[in-house]
Amino acid sequence: MTIASSNVSFSSIATELGVGSSSGSNLSLKDLSDEQMKMPIASGTTASSEYGTFTLTMSHGGSNSMRSGSTVVAAQGQGVNGLNASPYAMSEWVGFDPGDTTYKPANSTASIFMGTNTTYPNAFTLNSVIDTGCFVNSACTNNVYCQKSGNTITIYVQETTESQGFVAYGGQTTVYNHTTSTSITGSQAIGTITAGTGQSLPTSCVMNNSTLTSTGGGGFFGSGLNVATVPGGTTSTTNLGSTKVGYKIRSGGISEGAPGTSGFAIAHVLVHFDFYGVSGVTNSASAPMRVSVGLRQSSYADHGSGFNSC
Repeated sequence: MTIASSNVSFSSIATELGVGSSSGSNLSLKDLSDEQMKMPIASGTTASSEYGTFTLTMSHGGSNSMRSGSTVVAAQGQGVNGLNASPYAMSEWVGFDPGDTTYKPANSTASIFMGTNTTYPNAFTLNSVIDTGCFVNSACTNNVYCQKSGNTITIYVQETTESQGFVAYGGQTTVYNHTTSTSITGSQAIGTITAGTGQSLPTSCVMNNSTLTSTGGGGFFGSGLNVATVPGGTTSTTNLGSTKVGYKIRSGGISEGAPGTSGFAIAHVLVHFDFYGVSGVTNSASAPMRVSVGLRQSSYADHGSGFNSC
């Protein structure tokens, strides 16, 4: 819930932030204000609020109902001004809510996540194969990464292919703006981070991830989920630029079964971009401003019909 517009107290701020209580902790308004990240997210393709630390614009942010971030209002000021800057005032906390803490790192003060909806994630890749053989290849692969060019950080999802051993990975990737789908080929920008008046851009990024779903059945032994460094890139940088920062994510593989049987392998990964080095937020050198996007992959194998001695 947001901080009330009247009778703002250290206790109400501490409760909202989960950092202690007025009776059991020594709280500093300056420290709380200096360290507070403001991370709103908007519906559809609308840019996030000017009162956030930076501006996040998602062209493909998945279901609107599953987007989570901070609640910010004019009282917090634009960017790293107002709440984060001297002179510090209790009134600058009015109407603020740091947001859901489900995927927030323990040492962070706010985070954004989206793409957890199973029907409308940020990106969904499907590979469905029908073959009369005993062994049917059905597997997905995508790259999810960010790059910085000028004053813009862009988050991408890439539809790609590769072969690893006996498995050929591929699939058709669809990205979602709420419930509106767009099929892609190659790399597709799904969101940008920019800096408006008083706002500040991150300079560093470290990748992390959470597995929401990893399952397989029929001829598949598990999901086959594998998360690795994006080709030609890295999973950590202190100087965001043209180098890709992100993951290659694969799932599926070879389904084994007789005619008339089928198999499935499903993986849903929340990809965490942990951004650091935001000027004006004092703890951002060690505490990340996390932006999380969801990728879901589904591989299906149908072993057809008829006689085949497996």
